[in-house]
Amino acid sequence: MVNRDILTTGYNEVAIDAVCILRPTESRGLLIQMIGRGLRLHPSKADVLILDFAGNLDKHGGGSLDEVFLREAKAKKQGAGSDAEKQCPSCAEWVNEMARKCQCGHYFIFVECPDCGAKNDVTRRYCWACDFELIDPNAKLTSLANQSGVTSALVNGIDLSVHHKNIDTLRVTYRTPTGNYNQFFVPRSKYLKYFLGKTTGSYGARLDELMEMPLSEIVALKPELHIPREITLKPDGKYQKVVEWIF
Repeated sequence: MVNRDILTTGYNEVAIDAVCILRPTESRGLLIQMIGRGLRLHPSKADVLILDFAGNLDKHGGGSLDEVFLREAKAKKQGAGSDAEKQCPSCAEWVNEMARKCQCGHYFIFVECPDCGAKNDVTRRYCWACDFELIDPNAKLTSLANQSGVTSALVNGIDLSVHHKNIDTLRVTYRTPTGNYNQFFVPRSKYLKYFLGKTTGSYGARLDELMEMPLSEIVALKPELHIPREITLKPDGKYQKVVEWIF
């Protein structure tokens, strides 16, 4: 039986005699809860096998399962100042000081969706409740652009085509007063998703549909695309690499 964040806590099948942990966690309390799925007593078992492939026992107990429980007990006894932990105001569980969210669902830090007001983890790009775009991927591109040697060029128009070299890619050609500049996107890549989201204004389910389209059909979308008014270029060998779109 395999699960992802479903049977981590609160699941009580007492016959479980092996737990294989494949995910790292910063919370010692959560680690104990995951291990605890196999610590229930049952006539059919004399022990439980804990397989930790994520290095949690080393991180939280120096490789010792007993030490994990001892450190947790000590932290609860001495308070949040022990071993850099903090207490959740909702469930009183002790979690790592750097944790953004408690296992009970309480957010220590979060981003509020401006569209529906839902709380989201600070790393989410789309709101879990309404799919509103929370993180602009161009913000990262902008940070790359703030380096020496970059230039910018006004865009007069763009052309789309399917380019084949080892694999098919989407070639976007930006026409500017200083020349034409190409940008290549691998099918179903995150970078292509950023590009389509910006140029079509799509997000959520609609953007997922676009990502599944053949490249030839994406090329046919050209008349519907929002064309960037300017691009930022960075030297890349003998070529100029497009690192930012400005709409």
